Amino acid sequence: MRVYDVGIAEDSSSVYMAMEYLPGGSLKDKLVGGKLPLDATLQILGQVGAGLGLAHAQGFIHRDIKPANILFRKDGTAVLTDFGIAKLQDSTGELTRMGYTLGTVKYMSPEQASTTQLDRRSDIYSLGLVFFEMLTGKAAVAAESTAQALHSHVALPPPALPAEYAWLQPVLNTVLAKTPAERYPTVDAFVSAVREAADPQKTLLITPTMAKADAASTRPTQIVAPPAPTANHKPLWISSLVGLLLLAVAAAAFHWFSNPLDSSKQLTPPAPPPTATADQPANQGQRCFPSAGKPHSTKRSIWCSTLPAA
Repeated sequence: MRVYDVGIAEDSSSVYMAMEYLPGGSLKDKLVGGKLPLDATLQILGQVGAGLGLAHAQGFIHRDIKPANILFRKDGTAVLTDFGIAKLQDSTGELTRMGYTLGTVKYMSPEQASTTQLDRRSDIYSLGLVFFEMLTGKAAVAAESTAQALHSHVALPPPALPAEYAWLQPVLNTVLAKTPAERYPTVDAFVSAVREAADPQKTLLITPTMAKADAASTRPTQIVAPPAPTANHKPLWISSLVGLLLLAVAAAAFHWFSNPLDSSKQLTPPAPPPTATADQPANQGQRCFPSAGKPHSTKRSIWCSTLPAA
């Protein structure tokens, strides 16, 4: 947020600060309607992270990161505001020494809840809680009292993301670790981890069965369809028909060569009808003539022809 002027009123009765006007409302207002789309969440996280990282680079800790302190310009840019209880990282205020906790209980870090020494990783934890709320539309800590909220931050594990964002659970577990040393060391490291996990270019080519089995541990996957057949590819039914014809020709050739023609089984012309003999008279209506027989044969063969009808 831009600060234009600070000073003391002419009557010396009060001090003033002239700041940028932000007409876009707060993140708290936007979350009244439920969770935000992923692209909007990533955009807000990046813009707030940039502002918070700049404050950390100057040695300041915000100590009150929450949706109500994230406002929007007219063009939709998110701005981190309300550094009213911010302090230098290496300083210890009177209230901290007395054991008072400053900030909003639902968004406190474990070390902030236990009034121990803070550093920038306390703000990173709080930003992680805001990140969870943007993804789900509900606060990460749903406590009914201050004591329950403090217990949740100190003792309970990080909340589980819904199935659609299960691939971001490892990032959330890191940013909401109970021990500061286990968290991301800088806000930029946290934002970069989220962006890398959400990179649409790093999709996996897997089958639907694999996607179902790994839904709880992998990022969303993209199922790539096989390329469409080109104009040079023959239809499948033509290839199948050619294959069947070749198979039939091969079977016929095998049968032919495995069963050659047997000369003993060749067909012979049928025997001529028997002729009448001398011992067998011709039928009525036939005229018979004797034919030469073999020498010393007692039988003579004859041939007969049918007489025309009278």
